[in-house]
Amino acid sequence: MTDLSNKTGLIVGIANKRSISWAIAQAASAAGARLAITYQGDRLEENVRELSAGLTNPLILPCDVTDDGQIAAVFSEIEREFGGLDCLFYTAGLAPRFAPLTEVRREDLQRQLDVHYLGAVAAVSRAATIMRRQALGGSVVASVSKAALVPGKEAVAYGGSKAALLQALRVAAVELGPDGIRVNAINADQVETPLFLEFVRERAASRGVTVEQQLETYRSRNLMGASLIPPEAVADLAVLLASNRFRFTTGDILTVDGGLPEAFPR
Repeated sequence: MTDLSNKTGLIVGIANKRSISWAIAQAASAAGARLAITYQGDRLEENVRELSAGLTNPLILPCDVTDDGQIAAVFSEIEREFGGLDCLFYTAGLAPRFAPLTEVRREDLQRQLDVHYLGAVAAVSRAATIMRRQALGGSVVASVSKAALVPGKEAVAYGGSKAALLQALRVAAVELGPDGIRVNAINADQVETPLFLEFVRERAASRGVTVEQQLETYRSRNLMGASLIPPEAVADLAVLLASNRFRFTTGDILTVDGGLPEAFPR
């Protein structure tokens, strides 16, 4: 079995109980990890008790990833509470802003970059600083999605931010490898989360079709015939990547999408 016993993990960006981040929290806790999880305080503060259900004494912290001060406070609190950090899972996400290239606004680009790229770089930087000081190695896993690899119509804001994140992770793998800190990405698509279902509704509306028709489009192009993939499938891979089973894997991107040839990493 995958074993994260005596490991401390941080999951950045838990949104709800059907999110990839929540599934990762459940899987990492089951593998024996001590966990800290962050949530967007202005939306989820009233759900903290519910967020902690099923986990073993998690450290639950508010964090807006667009605020460097809040990010710094999270890592300081983790060091005070746990004494260190071994695994970082960066899953903070923002719904895509669809707009043609000729109509996209600077604020659309900036908002996506703030969450998917700038917030991630800040979190990886803080995590790497702790891991280097410990001199015990470590693991960083981030969700980048198909958008990092495949250009999508009207997705310059979302896709650009995810591509920037993927490149930052590769740079981090180069810089942190000598310290035994592994950095990997997950390319997930068609995952049954509220965020993806919102994406489906927006895509369906923009194309003048029903949600069911849009899901059928996804199923028909999928090599394994999947229209929606459970978030637990992504969580299983994330925890494996953080474990010693992948102790010699870094700078990689692994796919969980049921098979989309256009998204094959190459």
